Amino acid sequence: MAKPTTTQAAVWDAEAESQGGSQDRILDAAERLVAERGYTAASISLISKASGLPASSIYWHFGSKEGLLAAVVERAARRWLPAQSRWLSFAGDLPAFLRSTGEAVAEHPDFVRLLMMLMLDRRGGIPAARDAVRAVWRDVEGRMRHVLADHFCLRSSARDTELAERLGRFIMATIDGVLVDSQIDPEGTPIPDLFADLAVALQAIVAEQRKEHNR
Repeated sequence: MAKPTTTQAAVWDAEAESQGGSQDRILDAAERLVAERGYTAASISLISKASGLPASSIYWHFGSKEGLLAAVVERAARRWLPAQSRWLSFAGDLPAFLRSTGEAVAEHPDFVRLLMMLMLDRRGGIPAARDAVRAVWRDVEGRMRHVLADHFCLRSSARDTELAERLGRFIMATIDGVLVDSQIDPEGTPIPDLFADLAVALQAIVAEQRKEHNR
């Protein structure tokens, strides 16, 4: 969508634009509304009202509703991933590492709901936002795969590499399930506890794979 003309831009509230940064205000409103209501229900009109800025400002900054959603995901990921240094540093205790990962997820419920909404929404109208989610998930999976390869000493053969990749995918699939469960039953088993339980499953998978290899 084309940016508004100078005449259209003149209707913006200059004072509102200068307070707190218009882009962040729009992104904050969009993240909250999309997480609460879903992509379709979070209309530009509602986002405009919640942010206190006109729709023309939203289109000026982000081009379209889909562009806005992609920007929401990218900003949330930039804020979330670097802040998780405590679980990106692995000290050898796999259950503790996984529990810390679960804590990092549980501390950002709006981001989690946004990711789940985009992962489960199969419509074709939000490819840029879905690509942003995939990029976040690929980043997390790569970090997980690296930790697991170190923990289980899976770096000496192609078979080891394949197993590390399989474990990474297993973790990500389990995380998806945990996130769905947290939305269905918020009062159920805490996310950090479910993540910590993953250590038992991972150890069993590795033990069984090594047993088969040695037969």
